[in-house]
Amino acid sequence: MPLPLLLYQYEDESYKFDFMPPLRVFWWRKFQKANADAGLGISVHGDKFQVNEGTSLPVNNIRYSSVNAGPGVKWRPLK
Repeated sequence: MPLPLLLYQYEDESYKFDFMPPLRVFWWRKFQKANADAGLGISVHGDKFQVNEGTSLPVNNIRYSSVNAGPGVKWRPLK
């Protein structure tokens, strides 16, 4: 998994931009009266697991990666 070397965030009254290459890029439009944000983004996640550790079975490594892209909504019921 690549490590991020740069984090850039910009926020004003109605927009928020979050940029952390190569892991994520998000653009959010804020809706103050609804306590919600809506936007578009892309993010990359991954990890490595060892299964069968501590058993008589051979230890296997499982790696996974996921790329998520598309619209998103954040809603905060309380301020």
